[in-house]
Formats: sequence, structure tokens, C-alpha cells
Amino acid sequence: SVAAGSTPGAALAIISNGEIRLIRAYGVKKEGAADPVDIHTAFRIGSVSKGFASVLTGIMTRENYIGWDDPVAPYLPGFHHRDSATFNTLTVRELLGQASGFPIHTYTDLLDDNIPYDEIIRQLQTVPFSTKPGQVYSYQNVVYSLIEKVLKNTTGQDYAYLLREKIFFPLHMTDASSEYVSLIMSGNYAFPHLRRGNAWTPVNNNPRYYATTPASGINASISDMAQWLLALTGSSPGIVPADVLEEVFSPVVPIPMRRRMKRTWGNAGGLSYALGWRVLLMSDRNIVFHSGHVEGFRAEIGFSPEDKVGI
Repeated sequence: SVAAGSTPGAALAIISNGEIRLIRAYGVKKEGAADPVDIHTAFRIGSVSKGFASVLTGIMTRENYIGWDDPVAPYLPGFHHRDSATFNTLTVRELLGQASGFPIHTYTDLLDDNIPYDEIIRQLQTVPFSTKPGQVYSYQNVVYSLIEKVLKNTTGQDYAYLLREKIFFPLHMTDASSEYVSLIMSGNYAFPHLRRGNAWTPVNNNPRYYATTPASGINASISDMAQWLLALTGSSPGIVPADVLEEVFSPVVPIPMRRRMKRTWGNAGGLSYALGWRVLLMSDRNIVFHSGHVEGFRAEIGFSPEDKVGI
């Protein structure tokens, strides 16, 4: 796709049976410059970040800080929703399973307007529920990222610290980070690009969505993502235990399949949202995947936990 002009730069990793079979970088970090993408070039991965939040939460359940079916409310003592009776029933599983009961994409537009996250959370307390929690798929960024405050209030540690100590460092994800400044200071990062006419134009890196790190704030290289794929397919049970993966990949709520998806996946048996992941039933196999899109960046990840194959 780089040769065809559909992107200035890209990186790809394929794993199977606990080994990296292919890892390769293509194109340049910035259109018009000669600096090539390499396997340690960091990209923003957008909503692919959500899978890290759920796995991290799973690790915290193993350490007895929190339970999947615990109500969220006791871990958010400063959050007083107008409908406290409904909010008090919302569980960690429903929060990360995109079944919170809040209207779809609640206040993502405020992130676009660079409103501080704490102010968005204050306003969130007045938003009426559209359904009871656990009933309907409703994709979120702001609501999903409440898990950051939940984990901080249960462990006493910042989310970025937990990510580094429980996932990045142990899995040797040496280029990964979760802050805007970390991406810029790394010195080896891809620029975001927008299509203008028939050409790709590099633009300034927009710090939006770092406010919702669990939903969309991670930076990673293809080298990092290869290690992450290996862990997701069971290669590091001492770091990411098998029972955590089983829980995280278990469907929470069905997702209505669009016609285009039905045409593309003709033999699909159904689509669901698990915990930070989409799960597609193909014949007798579950395909776990997610995409991420932040202005000027796009990321895709998909794998078969049973066959231990991923891209």
C-alpha cells in the first residue's frame, strides 16, 4: 500500500505459534523527508489502546485489587451521577464491555474540543442513561476511560505507571508509552498525515485523546506490537495469565453487523464486544480484533487465540 501511495509509511508484524514470522517497516515517517520508518518507529495506535486497559485490569483482578463484576461506583467516590440508582449497578465488566448504558460516544465531541477530562467527567454526571447497563452495545471513549480513575483509586498508582510496570517493561515493549511528550521525546516517531487532493500532507501531532489514555492514548512501534501479539496468544503466561485472556476475550454484548461486514465476512456467525476487544465468530473459531484511528494515524490488530496466529 506504500508503493501504491495509499500511505506514506507503515509497519507490519505477523506471529504464529509463539514466534515472530514477519516484522517489517515500509516508507517514510514524514512525506517529503528521507527518514525511513523502522521497526522501532512509534505510531499512535488510537483505540487499539482499549485492549491494554482490559488486560491491565485483568492483571489487577489477579492481584485482588478489583473484581470484574464489582460495581464501579465505590471506586469513584467523587462521581455522583444524577441517576445514582442506575449508576450504582454499573460493573467493571460492563464499563470495559461497552455496555455502560450511556448514549453512544458520550462526549467524544468534547475531547475534540480539548475540554479537560476532569471537566468532561463533571458534565458526565448529568447525562441520562439510554439503557440499563449490560443490555446494549454503546461504544465509548470518555466513559471507557473511567477505568483509569478506578485503577488509581484501587491501587494508589497512576495508570501510566501500571502500564509500564505490568505490561510494557515485562514484555520488553521498549518503545511503548502513553503520553504525548513521550512520543515527541522519543525522536523516532511517525508523523500524522492527512489526504489533501492527491497527496499526503504531514500535520502537527494533535495531543487530543491522550486525555483518555485507556481508550486511545498509547504509542507503540511494530516491535512492541509483535511482543503484544505474542502475549495475547499465550506466550507470556507469567505476565499475562491465560485466565485473564480467557476473561478478556469473552463476549459481553452483541454488536449489530452492518451489511458491508456481512458481505465481507460471509461465513461469520456473529459479532460481539468483549472487554476492550471485538470478537467475530468464524466457523468454529473466534477472531479477536480491534482498530484504532486518531487524526492522521490508523492501526489494526487481529488474531486467533486458538490457532495462536496474529497480525
